Amino acid sequence: MPEAGAVRMTQPVHPDVAIIGGGFAGCAAAHRLAARGVSCLVIEFKGFLGGRAMSYRLPNWPVPLDNGQHVLLGCCAAAMEFLRATGAGADINWHDRLFISNGNGAVESVKTWPLAAPFHLLPFLMNYPGIDLADKFRIAWGIGRMAMSRSGNAAWPETARRIGQTDRIRKMFWDPFLISALNAPPEGMGDAFVRRVIIDAFLRSRGGVRIGVPNLPLAAIFSERVRPALERGGAVFQTGKRVLRLSIRPDDFVIHIHDQSALTAKQIILATGPAAARAILEESTGLESMSGPIGEILGGSPIISIHLLYDRVLTDLSFCLVQNRTIQWIFNKGVIDGKQHLQAIISGADEWAGQSQMELVMIADEETRRALGAAGKLEHGVAFIEKNATFPPRPGIRRPKFNISPKPGLWLAGDYVDTGWPGTIESAVRSGFAAADACLAGVKGRGV
Repeated sequence: MPEAGAVRMTQPVHPDVAIIGGGFAGCAAAHRLAARGVSCLVIEFKGFLGGRAMSYRLPNWPVPLDNGQHVLLGCCAAAMEFLRATGAGADINWHDRLFISNGNGAVESVKTWPLAAPFHLLPFLMNYPGIDLADKFRIAWGIGRMAMSRSGNAAWPETARRIGQTDRIRKMFWDPFLISALNAPPEGMGDAFVRRVIIDAFLRSRGGVRIGVPNLPLAAIFSERVRPALERGGAVFQTGKRVLRLSIRPDDFVIHIHDQSALTAKQIILATGPAAARAILEESTGLESMSGPIGEILGGSPIISIHLLYDRVLTDLSFCLVQNRTIQWIFNKGVIDGKQHLQAIISGADEWAGQSQMELVMIADEETRRALGAAGKLEHGVAFIEKNATFPPRPGIRRPKFNISPKPGLWLAGDYVDTGWPGTIESAVRSGFAAADACLAGVKGRGV
């Protein structure tokens, strides 16, 4: 991995576009711009790319540990376009079958049929465990009602009751999916976000619920796939650089860096997380008004990822959804010298974010062994808590638009920007594409 601050000798002194932030949103924007021949410079605060999608190396673990299990669904078209274009598409393993544990050792599987949507869902629903036939018909009815209704500002539990989804249906079917997809407890979900998940994942196409799991650590995807591909396309990177503020000039912007250096660019895409974006704008004369809309989505939702290393192999499943437990998913991260590395995920984890490392590891260890119905000795365990992993998908929340700047040529990007999607990789990539397209429209003399 290049050292912090390393740049290529071909770095443009005055790039057409400077992208502040090197996560999925910023790199997606850089890909689209570089592909159209627009000079772009990506400035990243950390010494590496990836943003909140990152990995850690710990002394007692033989492999890097992701701070969360980032997965894709078949409906994530923009994210897959970006990953394929940067050479990472082959690093995603796609699964058509979903394994479900009842939390006490019984594991069953469901899959869709190769039929036109929505008929592809029939076997998925009919074989779904833990729910009787009457409730399965209620689920199908509820999916249809959500698809035909208009999004409102109600909380999901209120809407669920209105469309006949009982507490048991929610607990056994909706909660595991929605808590993971929206990263929020049910009472904190707006029905507009739930409707988006239902339409895009369940109804838009028969492949929408396919699950794609990266087979490389996130750090490796960015360092070995994304960055080299973007550099080959002409994008330039500066890492280890913290942007303090922006200055507006008649024909361009000045970007002030923490080391007292400065860069200029004709256009800027601000693709940091929301808190960093707001801090930069509040310090930038003439741009303070942009920080207001960002403030509403601060105070994000946490995700907890617990890595567990067992003395033996507990399962040959790639992953499984877990019912009736604190953890919602278990992912198989591989076997190393006969020891199995599993990863348990708690999304919408406000209730658990204050627990200690030891408490979280103990919870995950006990629930993982029970969910898989397997015995094994835990040799190592570590928990990562991303307290602001995503924005809170509250009812009626107003997300900032990518083009809210009072100054032409300044755009927002990030999973929190209003793309219609919840705070996911797909939303981040879509926002990066949208901001890049706006930049392309503003670049003159290049035939774009």
